[in-house]
Amino acid sequence: MAEKMIGRYEIQGELGRGAMGLVYKAYDPVLERHAAIKVMTTSGEMDDELRARFFREARSAARLSNPNIIAIFDMGDDQNRPFIAMEFVEGEDLKALIRQRVFVPFGRKLEVISQICRALHYAHKQGVIHRDIKPGNIRLTPEGQVKILDFGLARLGASDMTRTGTLMGTPYYMSPEQARGARDIDGRSDLFSVGVILYEFLCYRRPFEADSPTAVCYQIIAEPHSPISAHLPGCD
Repeated sequence: MAEKMIGRYEIQGELGRGAMGLVYKAYDPVLERHAAIKVMTTSGEMDDELRARFFREARSAARLSNPNIIAIFDMGDDQNRPFIAMEFVEGEDLKALIRQRVFVPFGRKLEVISQICRALHYAHKQGVIHRDIKPGNIRLTPEGQVKILDFGLARLGASDMTRTGTLMGTPYYMSPEQARGARDIDGRSDLFSVGVILYEFLCYRRPFEADSPTAVCYQIIAEPHSPISAHLPGCD
């Protein structure tokens, strides 16, 4: 049965699915604006822990106020399902742009990366690390502005809420320390991921490719990637 309401929000359609839940486009009749609603759908014996982490991470993200970061409006619980209400932004993600091999001038590519870096610099100064920077979490508005999504999965640098052994993040864009399963990740890990995005944005191929997540992690840790100039002549 299709969702009609989540909290006070009127659901207008599904936007996507992630590891921790579903994302809907919604309308807030109280403030008369659209929002993106992320609903936690994970179930099982770890529900209490995941619920606590979900809200903790929402509070971390809500501390951030930056034009290049999706804003958190609200959070709550609907029929025992935690949710976060976020800023809704039109546009398409960088993943789609790369997949379609849309021509983007070199200077524009650097401006996109620059906006990402400025947003992360701000977040890191607030003690918030994203941990899953990837093209699918980078939205480009019709006006050309970058918006980083999914800071709802970020954790405070000092937080220790993740279960032992849990490896968070997208393998292709992981830093070496993430690939090793390290728990003491800092902002440098996000910057490594930005470097991988820049490589892919320029070459339309990722620096680390393999048949399984484990093999990708091994490449990141132990194998050198080919230089950008190997795929983009003249870029030394």
